[in-house]
Amino acid sequence: MSLTTYITPLLYRHQCVVVPGFGAFLTHNISAVFSPKTHTFYPPSKAISFNEQIKIGDGLLVAYVASCQGVSYDDAMKFVAQSVSEWETALAQGSSLDLAELGHISVSKNGKLQFESYKTTNYLSAAFGLSAVQSDPLAAKAADLPVVAQSIETPEKPVVSMRPWRQYAAVGMIAIATSLGVYQNNTYRQNLAWAQKEAGIALEREIHEATFFYQNPTTLPALSLKAEVSEAAESSAPVYSVVAGAFKMEQNAAKKLNQLRAQGYGDAAIIGQNKFGLHQVVFGAYPQENTARALLDQVKKLGAKDAWLLVQTP
Repeated sequence: MSLTTYITPLLYRHQCVVVPGFGAFLTHNISAVFSPKTHTFYPPSKAISFNEQIKIGDGLLVAYVASCQGVSYDDAMKFVAQSVSEWETALAQGSSLDLAELGHISVSKNGKLQFESYKTTNYLSAAFGLSAVQSDPLAAKAADLPVVAQSIETPEKPVVSMRPWRQYAAVGMIAIATSLGVYQNNTYRQNLAWAQKEAGIALEREIHEATFFYQNPTTLPALSLKAEVSEAAESSAPVYSVVAGAFKMEQNAAKKLNQLRAQGYGDAAIIGQNKFGLHQVVFGAYPQENTARALLDQVKKLGAKDAWLLVQTP
């Protein structure tokens, strides 16, 4: 499987995907536009560009390759390096690169890499399923025609005097009509309140059932850390926790905890709920900041990009 196969899915979720030692593919949001020549509306999209100056990888591509192939981080790095070597060999021999769904890369006369996007794929996930729509030019021209106002004379109605009993009947009809309108208005308000209540219950149910759980976690090797502190220092010093995730439902937090322990993280634990009511699962909690930061740097390098450091004071 080519390296391009792993780059294209990442462009849907990230603005920059770095190929270590080769360059970076960047995305730029483009607003929806209308072409007056073709009478066509084009949905918002992402434009792709390439920058050969950015060659230092951030681990995103390698971690994704390791997750998809089910191999170690080092093996994934070797795969990426081999693909880059093949690309550079082809360019050095005067050939060009045809990267499926991305674009065409060639070498200019001054030795610079030139990239031309194919523009066949819209990497903006918010515009998924949207396509270009062409309007009817005849309808547009008809809408631009001027509207001529015409005056219509209304004949005056003769004034007819009403007898007293007819006046009372008219007042009664008006009262009945007013009461009916008030009843319909109250019924509408009751139906509206009921619909809003049902929508609120449905929304609360969706929030309650949210898992906040990453379905395809990268397998991380075990990391053993040792720290020795006195009991007096533990009682007064802050606690530094490396957070792996926060979950609305407690069973999802327990599932994540079991997953971390199966990967060899013996210090993994559930440290309770935060102020938002989410159950927090950590790789480990330590009284020394440098110990926690060492663990944080390690898990980030191994693919846990969403991990972060939580500082709690007694």
